Amino acid sequence: METQPNGEDHSSLSPHSANELTRRRLMKLAVAGAVAANLHAPAVSHAAEKLPELSPGIKISLQVQSNPGEEELQFARQLGVEYL
Repeated sequence: METQPNGEDHSSLSPHSANELTRRRLMKLAVAGAVAANLHAPAVSHAAEKLPELSPGIKISLQVQSNPGEEELQFARQLGVEYL
């Protein structure tokens, strides 16, 4: 038992507290994380449905409000826009 000159006992104190992140503890956490990641089975994903075939050539589109008026739709048709 170590006793300081003032009579206090400091033998039970460790240089690192239980919550302090030391290099050794960081390495243990990193290894544990790597092991856990390898044990986890990846989720199975399915391929998305294929889009319908489009005719060849340049596609012209136009951005309009979510509820376009008849005048805007007519303007789009006059430009030859097929997609809104």
